[in-house]
Amino acid sequence: MIAIGGELPLIRRDYQVGFTDSGRSSLRLFLRGTDCRDKRFLIPDFLCEVIEDVLKSEEVQYSFYRVKSDLTIDYSTLDVDHYDVLYLINYFGKNTHVDSLYYQDKIVLEDSVFSINFENRLKAIKWFGFNSFRKVSNLVDGSMIKTNLQVDWLLIRNETAPFVQTKTEAKNKKNEYLRYSIGSEEEYLTLFNKGEQEIDQQKEIFRMSSNSMEQLLTIKDSNDQEIARSRFDVLSSFALGSVFENKPEHISYFVFNHCSKNKIYAYLRSKSIYLPNFWPSGKRENELYSNLIAVPLYSYYEQDKFDRLKEEIKKII
Repeated sequence: MIAIGGELPLIRRDYQVGFTDSGRSSLRLFLRGTDCRDKRFLIPDFLCEVIEDVLKSEEVQYSFYRVKSDLTIDYSTLDVDHYDVLYLINYFGKNTHVDSLYYQDKIVLEDSVFSINFENRLKAIKWFGFNSFRKVSNLVDGSMIKTNLQVDWLLIRNETAPFVQTKTEAKNKKNEYLRYSIGSEEEYLTLFNKGEQEIDQQKEIFRMSSNSMEQLLTIKDSNDQEIARSRFDVLSSFALGSVFENKPEHISYFVFNHCSKNKIYAYLRSKSIYLPNFWPSGKRENELYSNLIAVPLYSYYEQDKFDRLKEEIKKII
């Protein structure tokens, strides 16, 4: 039989792609929509408490491996006989490297919340990866999933998550306040907090909102990365000491360790500068909780704001 349209290349993927409202919903989909819930998890001892909250609520068995001060794995804490699922976090867009010995017959659960895009770079036979667009863009919701596992996608409700409306309203009020001095700072911060409470209470899995899906198509990641890399170099020139030997594959923050983290944060707050705190309420004994400082490099922070942030950090350091 003569082929028709043979000049058009076929796009073949060895994985499925899906979207949920948030990173934690994607994690819940992994736990509920695959045959992994009853397996033993090994997770990093430096992580957002939300991850533990989800694992506990889904009644998952887990233990910890150690993450060193440079955000690499302490291999001495990986015992291949005691886990079925290896949870990896690509901290701040830097791909976590791990020897195939530790995952070749395991399920790899790859948390790329700090990246716009990601791939199965480890070539894991059993792989589930996800991100969180809220962490690295101005989208109010959204998480992308890529996996070569069988997933029950019908667990995703074909509705927008309730927190999205609250977060969108907060974002609009913040814009009105900053641009036109309409309303108050307290008004939009209250709404943001309400949105966070709603997502914390949420147990259902929702789809990514239509508005965020549309905005996702307009994100120009290459241009954003050019700005982020330039700002990364500026902060590097202050001899802050990035935790990474090389730049992350996807740059979103400049990350360094400092023993006076609380003092630095207090000083910056006095200058109306608020840095994210990764992660403030860790229950594990890891110095990263008390020492790690992350400076946002996003392009949607105007250059004058970044310059002021840069100068204040330079003063206090």
